[in-house]
Amino acid sequence: MGNIKVNVVRKFKSDIEVKEHEDFGIISIRHKIKGSLSKKNLTDIIGSKLPKTNEILFLKKGCLAWMSNDEMWLIFSKSEPKKTINVLTNEIQMLNGLTVDISDSRIVFSLRGVLWRNVLAKGSPANLSDNSLKSGIIRRTRLGLVPVAVWCQDKENAFVICNRSVRDYVFNWLETASLRGSVPAFH
Repeated sequence: MGNIKVNVVRKFKSDIEVKEHEDFGIISIRHKIKGSLSKKNLTDIIGSKLPKTNEILFLKKGCLAWMSNDEMWLIFSKSEPKKTINVLTNEIQMLNGLTVDISDSRIVFSLRGVLWRNVLAKGSPANLSDNSLKSGIIRRTRLGLVPVAVWCQDKENAFVICNRSVRDYVFNWLETASLRGSVPAFH
């Protein structure tokens, strides 16, 4: 995922390879486009254009993801200097935006293999087809019984973010859903 370097906590390989990563940092940025924290202010602070609806932008040192009309997530490696993140959050807060470090409450899974869409389609109501979930698109949905966010990096790579409290459920769900011979060939 861009230039983010992360360590693997646990992994498995079946019809797809799944890795659990614990050292992603995620800052939730709440904002009002029509307030003192304007689109221009945010763009200047973040150093990037703002993502459109369901878009995730791949930046030099991470990603910026649209999560709702008034929320974005800045996703980065926890090895990113704290000073950089603190400056960013302070600037946003000075303009009446709200930043919350949600890193400790989320887990990121990477999925690798051409069948990742087929595995996720077993438990998600979202349209995960090539036409709907393209590179640079993030989608909030459910996986089995829990809420997740899924984004496509390219044809063979995707990421799933979930709450830390359901990490074992999601890991086990992904492992079971990707058992060899159990993945349907949707296309």
